Amino acid sequence: MILGRDVVISDHDLIGEWELKRISFRDIEELIDYIYMNLSNNPIIIAYNNIWRYTDEIFKRLRDRGFNVFTIDLVDINFEKILSKTLSIEQIIKARLSRIRYSNVDKTPVKMSLNKSVSRKDLLRAHVNVFLEYIYKPVVDVETCMMLPRCDLCIRSCPSKALDEKPPKVYYDKCINCGICYSICPVQAINPPQMTPRSVDMFIKTVRSFSEEPMYIIFTLFDKLKDLYFTDLDTDHQPALIFPIQSINDLTPLNLLKFLFHGFTPVLLGELDVYLRRSIRELLSLKMILTAERPEDLKNILRKKIISKYKGASREVRDYVLQIFNEYVEKDLVLSFPGVGYVYVDDEKCTLCEACVRSCPTKALKILEYKDEMRLILSINRCIGCRECEYICPENAVKVYWYYKKSSEEEVLTRSNIARCVICGAPLGPEKMIRRIENRLRSLGDHEAIKYVRICDKCKTKLFYEKIFQ
Repeated sequence: MILGRDVVISDHDLIGEWELKRISFRDIEELIDYIYMNLSNNPIIIAYNNIWRYTDEIFKRLRDRGFNVFTIDLVDINFEKILSKTLSIEQIIKARLSRIRYSNVDKTPVKMSLNKSVSRKDLLRAHVNVFLEYIYKPVVDVETCMMLPRCDLCIRSCPSKALDEKPPKVYYDKCINCGICYSICPVQAINPPQMTPRSVDMFIKTVRSFSEEPMYIIFTLFDKLKDLYFTDLDTDHQPALIFPIQSINDLTPLNLLKFLFHGFTPVLLGELDVYLRRSIRELLSLKMILTAERPEDLKNILRKKIISKYKGASREVRDYVLQIFNEYVEKDLVLSFPGVGYVYVDDEKCTLCEACVRSCPTKALKILEYKDEMRLILSINRCIGCRECEYICPENAVKVYWYYKKSSEEEVLTRSNIARCVICGAPLGPEKMIRRIENRLRSLGDHEAIKYVRICDKCKTKLFYEKIFQ
């Protein structure tokens, strides 16, 4: 990250591991001037009572000067303290700062808007930077993406054809911010700038370091925060935290399930986009997450007792998904996102060659020997449904589904007896593989080579020298 030191701007005495700027501004323009002139490339929290009233004005004026507003979050001190009940305002700020610090806001795409209408005042203050425009579009983590060298799910799923190549190049003029690429990526390598897997993890970790109490987590757009400002909370509401987002399509099934696993019940405040509804339809139908179109609807939700509880750390790659599904789902479930991968293996085609095992990025597949047979094992809580094993299988014997199956954590996909050397009895490999080699040699008419298929290398070497010295 190239972000600078964490900064909190407030008129309150707030103690924490950040640089506090105490400013009692006369008008909002004074605050905006200070931020622009002094705090570029810093994770910034603006913490005042009733600050949400000025959200639109703060962001618009800073955007007009070419400032990266995605480094900023706004905390309404009084409202959020009452809403959370158990957390101090310093703890809330620390969680929100950790979210920005571990995001990709420093990699936000930028373009020059030379036809932009600017005031003389802004031009004198910002110079050429006034023509910069930070655009909220996908950011690709190249290293993570290349963990799956054959995957092109995001490219094939993009409705606007805004992605191409490997790792994907984003054509920002075509991108409609639908969020499908965020939800479809098995390793979460493509994300909105402000909401990466790491930023979500650190936000959750920070909150849970202060309290393990179940809470509601309210996702709402930054430009809708002002509507919350006018909401009168009931005194008997359940604890809740605000999580502002730039776009409703920033939310992904995997991140929402992660919040659920850690004892947060997600509430989506506002109208849901058609693309988001499609990606989280299973979570909506199972009532894993709640929705409220208006702040008035939110009040009714917050009165209800929270059922979800904090479950601690996840032991495996997708253990958090399985545990939540085990809690909410009563039967097998087809998924529209790579939450749980289920691998089907054609027993007639598979030779247990181990190509799938070697290609698996999470080690969800393994070959184990049991007595006199070899078994291909799937660890369901490690499978991310990336389909690398499907792409690489030389026999086209593997098919990967996004499918939750109520079963044990491990499953035997196929098995084969161990073939042994006809001379010394040493193990050669799976019987299925040996038979496949024999059949292919037979189809080529190479009957001489077939004689040596069931002989180990050591015995072949011995036979070779015996023929030489006869």
